[in-house]
Amino acid sequence: MTGVGAPPAPARTRATWKRIPPRALRTAAVAAAMAYVGVFCWAMATQGYNTWASMVILPALAVITYGVARRAGRRSRDPALATLLMTAFALKMAATLVRYVVAFGVYDGRADATGYHYAGAFLAQQLRRGDFTLDLGGSLVGTQFIDLLTGIVYAVVGSTKLGGFFVFSWLGFWGLWLFYKAFRTAFPGLPGRRYSLVVFLMPSLLFWPSSIGKESWMLLGLGMGALGAAQLLRGQRGGLVRLALGLGACMLVRPHMALVTLVATGIAYAVKRQPRSTLPGARRLAGLAILVAGGLVVVANVETFFGVDQLSSGSVGNILESTQDRTSAGRSSFESGSPSLSRLPNGMVTILFRPFPTEARNAQALIASLEGVALAAMLVLALRRARQLPHLLREEPYAVFCLAYSGMFFFAFSSFSNFGIVSRQRVQLFPVLFALLVALYERRAAGDGESPAPPQVEGHAEAEPWPSVFASPGARVLTTVGAVVLMVVAIVVVGLGRGLQAPPRLVPGPPAAQAGVSGPG
Repeated sequence: MTGVGAPPAPARTRATWKRIPPRALRTAAVAAAMAYVGVFCWAMATQGYNTWASMVILPALAVITYGVARRAGRRSRDPALATLLMTAFALKMAATLVRYVVAFGVYDGRADATGYHYAGAFLAQQLRRGDFTLDLGGSLVGTQFIDLLTGIVYAVVGSTKLGGFFVFSWLGFWGLWLFYKAFRTAFPGLPGRRYSLVVFLMPSLLFWPSSIGKESWMLLGLGMGALGAAQLLRGQRGGLVRLALGLGACMLVRPHMALVTLVATGIAYAVKRQPRSTLPGARRLAGLAILVAGGLVVVANVETFFGVDQLSSGSVGNILESTQDRTSAGRSSFESGSPSLSRLPNGMVTILFRPFPTEARNAQALIASLEGVALAAMLVLALRRARQLPHLLREEPYAVFCLAYSGMFFFAFSSFSNFGIVSRQRVQLFPVLFALLVALYERRAAGDGESPAPPQVEGHAEAEPWPSVFASPGARVLTTVGAVVLMVVAIVVVGLGRGLQAPPRLVPGPPAAQAGVSGPG
């Protein structure tokens, strides 16, 4: 029978991990390292550079990630956070392998990553020779920038498709980490466990930003911008610099998303409560002036990107109609109607929940549809506390940022008429929308009989109620070693797969805009 002073179940779990002798952990690590060296030598002798180079890149990324994860765990005083990050890293790399197999094994290289690979391999040769007179075939925005970024990566690690996938996926992983830090900065009184689980484990966020392409870089830039916005809205130092870095990264690929981020930040900053000060109005006006000046730069880049003389309601309408026409072909296309504010609710449903299970024609579409069902359930749970939304928006300016960002995203992307493109593009929405939904769910409604969570400051926060197994040093070591070993085995299996040894052929086929869910894009 359990007494009053009996230890709780988590303490017994922690004790189980503590009983693992450190010598056994060291022995397991040495054995795994020896096995890895043996497999690596075999791969160098029998496999191509694409396979064995990835066996060097992946452990290197794991070591860097482990160092950052340990530092993050110490700063937050939550040892479980380090293991969570390593687990999320392992899942992200596993999703990268799936993305690679789908792109080059299932669709025979008919993906955007193929074009980036060949362009990057060519540019890498020039960079290694010290030739920096690069002809990118246009301005350094959009596809041309990803070509250059791939060339820089290949100049360092060599021309390896799988290794490039790992590096780009790793960049996207840190974008998710920046979104998590933005949530913790914006809502210091709320636990971050649910948000981290959703952001790090959402299938779309694991799969789509895991290849050589725009999604990974955009996730990194948007994450930096979100963190900068959260810090700026809370009056923390460095917020404006991080916001500018995030906007700059977005402008290199999709300037319109930089504009959405900046406008959302400006709205939140304009309505947020100012701290008591001798010159509150002057501080607000100075901040708004800086944001407006930055907005003029971003607008100029958006106009250049879309080839319009002036960004107006008419030019925006033309851009949306052109986007609808370009995305309305392919097996995954659907009828979305003319883009307008009256059709915005229908566009919201499409972006969040479609394809429905009844509209799924393949495995990828089915997974996307099930994800939509899970998101609908999450939305229902959050809306149970909808009466708290006005108070949340009044007290937390980052919630205003999330709401404004989501609304502009729904309007801008509601004209898309292809499920595959919608599935890829909405990864730019999910981390921001989830922050609002989780904050709304976590917020204690008045009269619920529950006291609000105490405020927490980074570096002085109490450990969250993670399962104690995550807090064990042995768990962190075993997670890291196990993840690397499993990934190495998977790399060898992928390398041995028929059809993946030779470089992918440039097979004529439908562009990514037409491939939709049926193509990895």
